[in-house]
Amino acid sequence: MNTFLKKITKDIIYYLLFFLVLQFFISLRIQNISINGHDNLDQVHSKANLIFLGSSRCLTSFDPAIFKTQGLNSVNLGLHGNGSIEFVKYRYLNYIATTHNTPKYAIVTIDPFTTIEKNGSIMKDRFARYCFNANPKDSGILNYFGFTKLEKVLPVYAILKYRKIWDIIFLNNKSTWEKIGMETSEETICSKTNYNLNPGHRGISQDHQLISKLKSLNRLFLSHGTQILIVQIPIYKNSAIHKFNRTKQICSEASVPFLNFCNSEYNDDCTIFADLIHLNKKGAQLISQKCALKIHNSNQLN
Repeated sequence: MNTFLKKITKDIIYYLLFFLVLQFFISLRIQNISINGHDNLDQVHSKANLIFLGSSRCLTSFDPAIFKTQGLNSVNLGLHGNGSIEFVKYRYLNYIATTHNTPKYAIVTIDPFTTIEKNGSIMKDRFARYCFNANPKDSGILNYFGFTKLEKVLPVYAILKYRKIWDIIFLNNKSTWEKIGMETSEETICSKTNYNLNPGHRGISQDHQLISKLKSLNRLFLSHGTQILIVQIPIYKNSAIHKFNRTKQICSEASVPFLNFCNSEYNDDCTIFADLIHLNKKGAQLISQKCALKIHNSNQLN
């Protein structure tokens, strides 16, 4: 029995040493590197005076190069499938903790896709790299995605669990974020058909909850010295414009400035869309120019 226990103990120690060594080399491999453009908690070094927060509609709509022409140093922190107010809050706090910089402005995208509760399952695998021996500044993001204690204390466990080992080894899953600070496409929707889309993910009862969440978010931002601007991005051939019109009322009741691009001037222009809900490069440049001028020409957003 003693021999068996010794063997088991010895095997456990060997396995732990192996995974610790593997974790060490993985950490060296991806140090200061974004594997896919989404895992960018430590890759954002820019002391920006403007940040963008929201879902993929944020990530594909704001071009930092355009804002640079108006003297605004900016960084796009949008993330696919995570446009909830909870994600915006934790990503904002993580940015401040990482850069020791408080941006003067924050553009947040809100629309009927914006959820009340967090949706931490989407893109969770991208953040597995931050689990083991986690930096305290990342605790909010890791808790948002729902990583377990086991994933945080066992070396390489989270990385293997979410199957990111090959991406880490080969670094072949890159996006355009590292190169240009956003994701974009040259494609247009003009030649495509089948525009079936149900954009309504929130009921009116949830709108009331969103107002409360938005008020809290605004107080948080202002307490750190950041002024918020809510922006609603166009959606192609919008057949549910009444749902998007509610965003203006939500922002009014939450007392936050609002800029709306979801109207016929943009919604009907197929040349600015890559797909039904995401702008292409031309669309992103157009919306970025409008937003940059709005901020540049105003000491206070209104």
